[in-house]
Amino acid sequence: MDPKSTTYVGTHYEYTVRTALSRLGLSLKRIGGRSDYGIDLIGTWNLPSSLQPMKVLIQCKALAGKAEPRVVRELEGAFVGAPTGWRGAGVLGFLVSKKPASKGVREALGRSRWPMGYVLCEDDGKVLQMLWNKRAEQEGLEGVGVGLKYGGGEKSESEVILTWKGETINVSKPRETFRSRPIRTHPEMCHQLIQVFECGHNTGSKVIICKSPTGDCNEVFLRQELEDTTRPCASCQRKEDCRKAYQARREAVEDEGYWS
Repeated sequence: MDPKSTTYVGTHYEYTVRTALSRLGLSLKRIGGRSDYGIDLIGTWNLPSSLQPMKVLIQCKALAGKAEPRVVRELEGAFVGAPTGWRGAGVLGFLVSKKPASKGVREALGRSRWPMGYVLCEDDGKVLQMLWNKRAEQEGLEGVGVGLKYGGGEKSESEVILTWKGETINVSKPRETFRSRPIRTHPEMCHQLIQVFECGHNTGSKVIICKSPTGDCNEVFLRQELEDTTRPCASCQRKEDCRKAYQARREAVEDEGYWS
């Protein structure tokens, strides 16, 4: 593939963004294809401001110039076309580009009813700007601060860091160290499972017991998994059953009227 082609440049930038944002605690995977609504990366974000990992949608724009306000509208559309499990409450969207957010982009983010933000990530993977709107704060980012760290005291070596209650967030620390209240652990917990139904709803976290417990099982959880389920949730299933029963009764009444 030609390194100068749009496809190569865009794909390379997506991998660069994924690696760069992992240093800020985001666990992302690359997706793409037809009907992806422009979503390039999806994943989760563990932060002390939220009791559960927040789900994240990322659109990467490897533009030579500044992004225009219209890209904010494109990101809003990504929420509608998000994959199963990344819809509804608790989902954040970020636009990532190579230049600082323009005034128009910042204003568009501020007006949006969707929880969204903007990230400046350079070609070399340095994250130099990160901001989000009020809705994003309400979804789980309230209290999280953004600062710049200068490597070796040089301004040219600066990079974004995240803070919580005045202290830098160390994403390498286990999640439970951020909790301010005691955590009730399960002696043989291995991981937590969240079932995502066909209708887009999901269950709470279900504890999965270790088949071969070890000392590691005394942690809060080693990982959290999503499981796609090819059926609707109980609530949506009841609504569908009621709808079918009503339709059947209606058709029965119409048939009786026809033959009388």
